[in-house]
This record gives sequence, C-alpha cells and structure tokens, in this order.
Amino acid sequence: MQNLFEAAEIITSNLLYRQIIHNFDNMFHPQDALLLVPVTNCSSDLEVVEVIGALPTSLSYTDGAALFAELPALARDIAISNEFPHYNNLIKFAGSDGHIYAYLLFSAEKVELSELRKFASSCTQLLSIKNAIDSLPDMVKTQSKLKYQISFFASTINNVFEPYGIEVLIRLYMEIISELFLLPAAVALKADGSYYRPVYAKGVHIKEFEGFRLETEPFKRNWNLKTYPSFLSDLTEEQLGQFNYAALTQWSSYLLAPVSYGDQDYLIICVSCESSRFDDADKTSLIALSNTINHAVQFNYARENLMLTNQALDQKVYSLTTLYHAAQIIFSNNNLADTLSSALDMVMEIFQSSISAVVLKNSLDDNFKLFNVKSIHTIDRMEYLFNSPPISLPMRHLLIDYQDPEQKEEFLTLFPDFAGLEEQLQPVLIAQLARENHYYGFISLSTRVTGQSYDQTDKELLTLLINSITIAIENALILKELETTNAMLDESLQNLYAIQEVLTTIRQAERIEDFCQLLASALNLGLGVESMSIIGKDSDGWELLQGDMKLDAKVSSKLNSISSTVLGSFLEQEDTEQSLVVPISHHDQIQGFLIIDAFKGTTIEDGEKTRLLTMISVIIGETFNNLLEKKAVSKFGFDNYPRLIMHRLRKQMNFLKDLGLDVNILKFTNPDPETVLMDCVGWSEGFVLRPDTGVIVSPLAQEDIIEKISSLTTQYCFISAASDEEIYTHLFV
Repeated sequence: MQNLFEAAEIITSNLLYRQIIHNFDNMFHPQDALLLVPVTNCSSDLEVVEVIGALPTSLSYTDGAALFAELPALARDIAISNEFPHYNNLIKFAGSDGHIYAYLLFSAEKVELSELRKFASSCTQLLSIKNAIDSLPDMVKTQSKLKYQISFFASTINNVFEPYGIEVLIRLYMEIISELFLLPAAVALKADGSYYRPVYAKGVHIKEFEGFRLETEPFKRNWNLKTYPSFLSDLTEEQLGQFNYAALTQWSSYLLAPVSYGDQDYLIICVSCESSRFDDADKTSLIALSNTINHAVQFNYARENLMLTNQALDQKVYSLTTLYHAAQIIFSNNNLADTLSSALDMVMEIFQSSISAVVLKNSLDDNFKLFNVKSIHTIDRMEYLFNSPPISLPMRHLLIDYQDPEQKEEFLTLFPDFAGLEEQLQPVLIAQLARENHYYGFISLSTRVTGQSYDQTDKELLTLLINSITIAIENALILKELETTNAMLDESLQNLYAIQEVLTTIRQAERIEDFCQLLASALNLGLGVESMSIIGKDSDGWELLQGDMKLDAKVSSKLNSISSTVLGSFLEQEDTEQSLVVPISHHDQIQGFLIIDAFKGTTIEDGEKTRLLTMISVIIGETFNNLLEKKAVSKFGFDNYPRLIMHRLRKQMNFLKDLGLDVNILKFTNPDPETVLMDCVGWSEGFVLRPDTGVIVSPLAQEDIIEKISSLTTQYCFISAASDEEIYTHLFV
C-alpha cells in the first residue's frame, strides 16, 4: 500500500513537475527553463512551479495564458514576450480536447524537433492523468471503482514481494492486470538483442504469438516508454517505430507494461476487447501497480544475486581469513631470510604448489639471486645468480602465466637465465615482487599437488598474498638498512663529539697555520671532508692558508663576487667538478672561505652537513679573524704600529669597494678620540692614531660626514685615498 500511495503522491503533487523538469534538463541541457501551470483547472492565471537557470521576475502571472494563446504548441527561436526575455522556445502540453495542462519555456542550442515532440507527448500523458485526478472532488470516497482497485491491489502486494523468480513475477503481473482491469489476454516478451520475443502468455496460447516480435531500439530511445505503462492509443508511429506500431495494431494491443530485471528487459502486452475502457482513475492505479511490481522485481533480483554469491562469498571470507593469518606469520619475522622462508611456506600451504622459489635483488649490486627453494620432494641446495635485466622493471603483469607463450617470452627477455631452471622449478605462475616503482624480485609456483589449475579466484588471492609478502620484504630490507645506518650513525656521533673537542682546541690555537690543520682534521673526522682548502683575506687580497687549490686571478675574482655569508655557493674548477664554498665571516664581513671538494665515508645527509658547516663557520669566525690579524701584525712587526693601522684601514676600504660603495677617509683631532669613534660606529669604522688623533672610513658622502662629525669635533680634514703612500703620509708623517 505504501508504494501505491507514493505513486499517487507523485501524480497528485508537484513531484511530477519536478520529474518533468529534471528529465528535460538531462535530455536537452537548457541554459534557462521555466515550467508554468494554471493556478486552478481551466484557469488563465499561471504560476511558476519549476525553474532552471535564471530566476523569473514573478512567480505568478495574471491572465498569463493570453501571452501564449497565439503561439503554436511547439514554437522555436521566437520572441515569446517581454515578460520572458530569457526564453526563445515554447512547449504547450495540451490534451486531445485542446485543454492546456502546462507551459514549458526554455532557451537551448541545437535541440532536435523530433526529440522535443517525443518529450512533449510522453509528458502530456502524465499531465493529463494528474489533471483528471485533480478534477476529482474526493478521489477515494467518491470513486467506488478506484476503491475496489485499491482494495484488490492491497491484497496482492504481499504476494509480489514473496521470494519468487522473475518468471513467477511476470506471470503474476499479467494475472493482476487482467483481473484488475478486465483484459482478456496478455503476452510477455523478453528482450533478446535487437528484438522482444514472446516467452509467456495468459488467456491465449503462446504458439499463436510464435512469429511475433518487436524492435527494442524505440524503447531504448524513449525513457518513459521503457519505464512506465503506456496505452497504444496514446502512442504514435514515430514513438514506437513503423514496424512495432504495425505489429501491435495487428494484434489489437491495448496496453504496454515494461519490467526490468537487472540488465534484462521484459514487455507485457495486453490485448483488448470491445468492452475494454480505461479512465483516468484506471491509469493512476496502473502506474502505481507498475511502480510496485518493478520494486518487487528489483527486490527479488537483489535477493537472487545475494543467494547466488553467498557460497562464493563464504569461500572468499575463508580464503581472506587464511591470508590474514598467513600475513601475521610472515610479518612476525624481522630477518630477511626468515621472512622469505615463511613466505614460501605460506604460498605452498595455501595454493598447494609442489615447488616454490624466491629470487631477490642482491643489495650489494644490481644482480638477482636465487635466495630460497622449497619442495614437497627432497632437493639439493641450489645457488644461482641472474644478470641484471636489460630493460626497465617491472613487467605489465603482476602475475605472469608462464604457460602463456607471449608472457613467458616477455619474462625471459628480462631473465633469460631462468630458462635453465625450468626443469628444476617447473614454473607455472611467476608472481612479481614490486611496489611503487621498486622491483625486489619474484616468486615462482609450480603445478599444484591436487592437480588443479590456478583459476581466477586463486590468482586474486595470490595477488593479495604477494602484496603482503612484498611489504614484508620491504620492511625487512628497511630494518636491515636502519640497523646498518644506526651503527654508522653511532660512529658518526662519536666523530661529532670529536669535532666538538677539536673545535674547542681550535679556538685556543695561537697561529693561523695550527688553526687550519686542526680544522681540516676535525672536518675530515666528523663530516667526512676528504679534500678541502682554506683561504683567508689580507690587505692585498686572498691568501691560500691550507690545501692544494690553485689561487689564480680567475678564482680570486669569483671569490670577490660572493657577497652573501650564507653557505651554498659553488666554484667551477677546470675539471668541471664543483666545490662547496663555505664563507667564514666576522661581524658580517667575509674573512675567508672553506673550499670543500669532496666528502667520503659518512652517513650524514646533505642537509645536515650544510647545517653543521654553517654552525662551524659561525663558531670559528672570530678566532679566524683574530689569527689573521695576528698574522698581519707578525708580518709587519710588533713595533710597526703605522703599518698595522694601514693594514686594517686597507681591509675596511676594500670591503666597502667590494660592496660597490664610495670610500671617504677623515682624520680628526680630539682629546678623547675613543669617544668620537664610539659615536661614529653606526656609520663608519675608525682607529686611534695617537692619544689625541683618530681616523674614520665611511661610505657616506663628505657633506653627510661633516654634518655628523661637526657636533663631535671641529678639527678634521679629508684625506685622498688615491694610494697607500699618500694615505700613510697624511696620517703618520
């Protein structure tokens, strides 16, 4: 009964309008569409019930029917009215008596006229039923025939939902239609390729319809014709096709009722007699009956499928449970050899392979090794190495049917040496161990102990097991690599502790030569620096302090171009190899470089090396600068103070020039030159020449320097930076 009321609700409510506009949208894809219906039966006032796209300016139109009175029932590419600027097409859904049930306005491109007519015809049938029902003052209370039909239908609902097969349901459907609507005979047809052919009959012998058939194509094209019951009197030759229309007319067909069972289509044809008459109430009951029968058919179709697959499902559940336990055993091993041994045991136990073998890629090189062989018979220990495959791996098939000549040839292209093991291993299936572009090897399975072949279900289960084995092998390899890496990291950690001790010693170095030797030893021990050079900056340019690097004008020019104190620059050597350049800076001024040519024997990642080298360069920056200054002092002599000042002054001037800045030198006199230099530290670098004299170097313009220095001292003068001799003369002579 619930299905009947649901069908009645679709007909008697706006759900029908929603279904019409939904089907129209799916079939013709309009940009905009508007469905209008009379406010009441036979009213000229219209109201909007469904919209696609642009919203209308109003939801109701007084005397709206007059706007369309002069337009044809199917109008295309016209200006309908100023009230509806978005639409240029019109469909009037009108009955045979000229009564209009609804108006559909839309705008769309390339709509076939024949398709529009089919759509209009099918929708008009449903709208006429709705109009007839809406015209009844009280459908249930006043229509005794409909009450009888509802009562009869309610008594049969339980029957159609019994666990019957499709044959029983089709016959039951024919019986219900005949009893409910007093039709003398019916025949059920089944779609077979391009035609419907008779399979069951009621009220007539099936042999009478032996040569009867209908084309299926018109039903495939027309959704309503394939879904809902139809009366031949409401259908046209264009809708049914000339062949079908002639055949149905010849047999006095009255009613067509479609039924779908999965992907199989049936069609019930009821033959009429002179007294057969269907009113609108009958049509309502028929649609409700059709809807319920189709629900029952689909219900039984689902039930049948569940029953048919239940046994296979039970078997699959059992197999999956077996695979789950097998995976637990395989994953319980951390050692690679134990993992492979357990994997072969599970393969032989589940699939009854008489001989199984596993070939795995050797971690030390690119070749493949026969790691393990197991057999139900006693066999000698086998060792075998395969050359590296000549083409990329893996193959197209995860499971290779070795008895298929094409797949066998493809596999032997990768492993030609495997042909020499055919007699010992007797391969039938080859399962490849591959995961995310990593190829680990393969497992071979021979003929089964039971003598059965491997069917599709076996191959599906084997695929699942092989995926688990591959992950287990991957985990074992990763664990082995982690253990190896952990041992190396322990060693590297000890090396890093040694670096810390050496760096502490380095910062206590008295000479730049000792500093460089200790630093090279520390980097070799802790970071695996195999070859490096150390370069320092003096007043004359760059000086090689450690290493065999050729410090020519070309290299010096490249070093001068490095303005950043961030690690990561590279110098191209003559042999086209690149060296890592680590700036050594102090107070944001580059004082030298570590030129690293190669690393060796370390597990520290590149990112960690970069971080450590950056830290080391920061730690040693101050000590490196002080030792360079100390070397300069030693070079000029401890008593040659003017030369030392000139050295430091030249370094500052070169630094400003490297940055592309101007250089201005100012000599001043003040009883407390240290105080003046402290006040100028934000915009200059300065030195004390005598107890009452100082000198500053600044990139500022002379007028800016004068403005700043005037508040500190009144006795000052600028010195030309043309040559060191001229500067020396102005400062010290």
